[in-house]
Amino acid sequence: GIVFRGLMPVVVAIFVSVAVVVLIMWLYASKLIKCMQQLGDFFLKVESGDLKTELGTLVLNREDELGRIGMSALQMQSSLRDLIERDALTGLYNRHYGEEFLWEAQKELLSRRTPFYVAIGDIDFFKQFNDEHGHDCGDLVLREISAILRQSVQDMGSVARWGGEEFLFVLSGKHIEDVEQFINDIAREVRNRKIEYGGQILSVTMTFGVTNGDGDMHTDEIVKKADEALYMGKQTGRDKVVYKH
Repeated sequence: GIVFRGLMPVVVAIFVSVAVVVLIMWLYASKLIKCMQQLGDFFLKVESGDLKTELGTLVLNREDELGRIGMSALQMQSSLRDLIERDALTGLYNRHYGEEFLWEAQKELLSRRTPFYVAIGDIDFFKQFNDEHGHDCGDLVLREISAILRQSVQDMGSVARWGGEEFLFVLSGKHIEDVEQFINDIAREVRNRKIEYGGQILSVTMTFGVTNGDGDMHTDEIVKKADEALYMGKQTGRDKVVYKH
């Protein structure tokens, strides 16, 4: 009896220690399983085409191998988005995503009465860069101009390469005067940018057609109005901004 009473605290301590270890292991395993589930759900959504899904902090806050896998998964998602959304040459959004921006802006107009405007910009006499200096020169001009457009439009809306040397802008703003001034500022910046190629300094200008968004018109019709304004600018001297209500 004396031996048993002497061993009892030791047995209890061992039992408690084992129970604590088992509990810790269970909690760790449970957390690990939840992390694995989050990763699995993330990969399934990306695989199904949802490239905007977010990965939970349960994974990203870890500093072990699972956390590193999570960061790699986010980098993979970002690379896939760039491949699908971006134009390879200019780094701007491609035409498909330009159309998406239009639809989203129109939905905002209908639901929240948030006004938007559409502009199409075209590099003047772009064919001459290719014909006189080669396609490498044309590609350089596109990249340089695209960098200006991407930087300028950040707080105002979105810009996409619409095709060739044309660019589509979807812009938010309360007044057309603000939007016209914004586009004129871009045109001036393009005009002032001197691009060097083959020891020569190239001067580039752009013509823009601008129109207001409309909740009752199909987005194709809105783009057509902006395109008609652009055509008017081309026909009347280029290097200008033309607004068509």
